[in-house]
Amino acid sequence: MKQRIKLLLADDHPMFLEGVRNALQKFDHLQIVAECTDGDAVEEYISQHPVDVAVLDVNMPGKNGIVLSKIIRKDYPHTRVVFLTMYHPGALAKENLYAPFAHGYVLKNSGSAVLCEAIETAYSGNTYLDARLKDLVQLPPTDFIPSPVKLSSREKEIIKLVLQGKGNREIAEKLFLSELTIKTHRKNINQKLEVKNAVELLQTVNRLGIDLEG
Repeated sequence: MKQRIKLLLADDHPMFLEGVRNALQKFDHLQIVAECTDGDAVEEYISQHPVDVAVLDVNMPGKNGIVLSKIIRKDYPHTRVVFLTMYHPGALAKENLYAPFAHGYVLKNSGSAVLCEAIETAYSGNTYLDARLKDLVQLPPTDFIPSPVKLSSREKEIIKLVLQGKGNREIAEKLFLSELTIKTHRKNINQKLEVKNAVELLQTVNRLGIDLEG
């Protein structure tokens, strides 16, 4: 009989969480002990209860998966992290993909057997990468040290203006650039930081401690 693995599932979409739960219930050795819809709830639960593997979405309210995985690696080293996400590595900077020190990376449209294998691999102390991604990226060494999110000086300048409440036209006028150029910069910023709007941008800048002056 396989050793029982205590799981925490986290995703900000309750219906998706329900689907993952139902898919994993057929594996008797997987015990779902908690389900969370935001990062803060994940941290609170793990701080009070033992969890073997945390299956996280990358982009969640509160602390996102990247920030959470760093906290877990540092403060709760016995808990392994598997990312279950819709993001393809082509849509994420390589440093963002591995900055979290995740122990597994599975696409959301993978089958339950793939997710189960990722959980078992992470639990055993190894790293799992979805087979569809192996030809695109290399797994980092165990002593991998991530690079911070790289923002150009222009991107930092635009972020500061966005956080001051300025719109694209105002920013364009202030920086003597076209609105189209500003829109392009903002799109790139949103992709790098995995945010959708100014509110999420502010939260992410604060969570990651990004220095906008440097």
